[in-house]
Amino acid sequence: MRDGIFQAALEVIAQYGLDGLTMDRLAETAGVAKGSLYKHFPGKDELVHFVLDRVLSPVLEASAAIVNSSIGSLEKMKAVLQHWVSYFCQHRGMFELLFRDPSFRRIGADAKRSKCTSGVEIFRQIISEGIEAGVFRSVDPELAAEMLVGGTTLAMEKQLESGKSLPAEQWVDRILELCLGGLLSRDYSEKQGGNLSGQEAH
Repeated sequence: MRDGIFQAALEVIAQYGLDGLTMDRLAETAGVAKGSLYKHFPGKDELVHFVLDRVLSPVLEASAAIVNSSIGSLEKMKAVLQHWVSYFCQHRGMFELLFRDPSFRRIGADAKRSKCTSGVEIFRQIISEGIEAGVFRSVDPELAAEMLVGGTTLAMEKQLESGKSLPAEQWVDRILELCLGGLLSRDYSEKQGGNLSGQEAH
């Protein structure tokens, strides 16, 4: 039943926007009694959180499986990013439908934040594993994960706003190049003797 409610909710939002997502319209579209909906969703906030959870959970579940696999930390990072970006590209219409709706962005903010926290934990584990293996240099893994997830999420939202679209592989390569290579050129970094702050050592 919940699968049908999810699909019906997307149909109603596509036609009427989130403000037009009423229990009456949803019940009619899903072909269920209005009373049955209230048994699952006491209010609209709960319904929005359910929709967002169904949209993002497949990505997080697949990412967790990658983290638990036997491949190396660098390969895990690339595989998770590839999966995130590919999922976004394949379901771009759904993301446009949801995240460009002002009401959805307002009501779904808490649920979205919760999912981002889960994403940060996934990358924190990968980065911590890479540090222990000597693949990544010693950094604050949680801060690095927050920057990676925040930057990737913002890039997705900007693509929705601009209407632009990059191939998934190209997008992942750009993220990894910036994440792993940083902003400083190799020549500049060598001149600074590894002092990345640019301040003179005393």
